[in-house]
Amino acid sequence: MSNGKDLPLAAKARELLIFTRRHTKPVNTDVDARDVGKLLRRIADLDDLSKAQEACMATATALKRRSKEGFSKVSYRDYGQDMRDISKAILRGIYAANNIPFAQEPERRIAEIDAVLNNAALLLDYISICQELEIISVKTAGAWSSKVIDVKRMAASWRNNSAQRAQAIQAQRQAERDERVTIIMLSAVEEALKRTRKNK
Repeated sequence: MSNGKDLPLAAKARELLIFTRRHTKPVNTDVDARDVGKLLRRIADLDDLSKAQEACMATATALKRRSKEGFSKVSYRDYGQDMRDISKAILRGIYAANNIPFAQEPERRIAEIDAVLNNAALLLDYISICQELEIISVKTAGAWSSKVIDVKRMAASWRNNSAQRAQAIQAQRQAERDERVTIIMLSAVEEALKRTRKNK
């Protein structure tokens, strides 16, 4: 990026993309059929109901410990892939905005930054949904949201600065137009006075 102030924003967006990639990796949530088979055989061999209950509870606890937080194949298709795409769009949008020649097209840069802000808001909503559905933990949702908020805050600051600069550019252009109109009008008045003097 050409503007040094924008480099930290791109770095934050890259961090967000990497974090999103890591935390949307699909996990295997399937119970191994061999484990279920072993459990059923153990229960079948037991002659005491209380022993059968103990075996079931011990196996259920072991399976719970083995389960991982994360996206199943279905939840990855429903949310994870979109979250990756949104994170990529945020990083692409930052570079796209920065590559626009601001002096010539300030409105276009502001529109690109607005798209980054909209994507950040959408990603925060996805994180909230995934936490509500218990796909991710409260801790993961908090860390993830913090990264998105960092990007959003910096992008909002960039947008405000760009809007102020755009207003200054527009004001300067208007002043230049007004000056040209004034010169033309003065020239026309001067020409009219010369003609009037000649006719006297």
